[in-house]
Amino acid sequence: MSNLRRQNMDGPRRPLRLGAELEREMPGMIRDIATIPNDMILSVTGVTVSDDLSMAQVFFSVIGSETSGESVERHLNKLRGKFRTAIAKRFVMRQH
Repeated sequence: MSNLRRQNMDGPRRPLRLGAELEREMPGMIRDIATIPNDMILSVTGVTVSDDLSMAQVFFSVIGSETSGESVERHLNKLRGKFRTAIAKRFVMRQH
């Protein structure tokens, strides 16, 4: 199999694999980085990663708190830089 064909086959799987790994790691990162009220359960429900691995979108749900999902989303968005740093330290990504 040629290298070009192998790269094309690996390409679509890399974002899926990274998304699955991020989905496993994000709850711990959120717990370590963000301030979440004790009466709240935040569940990461999914992660999508762009084909070039430069962007990730994290989906979550919030249960059991007076705090709205929108305010939690704003809080997490303010911490994007810290999440990026944590991801860069945990994952080694190289471009083909």
